[in-house]
Amino acid sequence: MKFLKIAFFVIVSLVLILAVVGFLQPDTIKIQVERVIKSPVCKVFHHVNDMEKRLRWSTVENLDSNVVTILGDVTRGEGASYTWANKQSGATGGVKYLEVSHDEHIIGSVAFGEIQEGHEEIRFKEVRDGTRVTWFYRQKIGGTPFARIMGVFIRESFRPIYNESLKRLAEDIEQYPEMPENCNEALSVLQAGEFLK
Repeated sequence: MKFLKIAFFVIVSLVLILAVVGFLQPDTIKIQVERVIKSPVCKVFHHVNDMEKRLRWSTVENLDSNVVTILGDVTRGEGASYTWANKQSGATGGVKYLEVSHDEHIIGSVAFGEIQEGHEEIRFKEVRDGTRVTWFYRQKIGGTPFARIMGVFIRESFRPIYNESLKRLAEDIEQYPEMPENCNEALSVLQAGEFLK
């Protein structure tokens, strides 16, 4: 009986500690990563603005071989989107670009099944060595202490994944140098539908 009382006290104490620690954590997941890519802004923007190209460098969608992605009817600019589904677990999600400011920023929504929708913003800034890309992600996770603790683990798990994605973005731009040096000219040709992928 004495052992049961001690065990009960320990369990209650642990729950209370977790509850207090949880309430001290933020109710929003915030991730911010950045990288300087040695390419002009218009070239980097082009590789992010195009969903088909995004699927080449984004690590998030390539974590699991069971994930199948489907491009939306619009693949570039505002309204561009894709969805994904895990054939094994049945989990679903997707990304949609809501606001696109040419060579400046892209704002989008990110869905993960039944979890509350997250939002991302990718900013582009010309610097001495090329283009600084800053990727923000924000998602509400609820007010319960256990949800907040889970949010900490999600944040720390996804930050290196986002960093890896920006590294792959830089590598993708080097591997597929389809944009000529004069980006503005290239973009005008591309918009006219004459630019070959």
